[in-house]
Amino acid sequence: GGGGGGASLIASSSADRTCKLWTLGGGYLLRTITLPAALNAVALDACESTLYAGAVDGRVFEVPLNAAPSVAESGGGGGRGGA
Repeated sequence: GGGGGGASLIASSSADRTCKLWTLGGGYLLRTITLPAALNAVALDACESTLYAGAVDGRVFEVPLNAAPSVAESGGGGGRGGA
């Protein structure tokens, strides 16, 4: 896990279905995450360990940043996630 190492993150989202994670200080691209829908909202939790991306169709995707790449979907019906 990261912790308070001073590498604050900025997240961006796009209609091209990507979220990008950047360093706040240097503006370096750290990671690109592709999701299954066009995006119009993004947020990071306070610990910068989980990214939440809102899609134009109403779905919200939860992406753990400190784990193996995977995507959990919440809202919009479907299965229930149990973290």
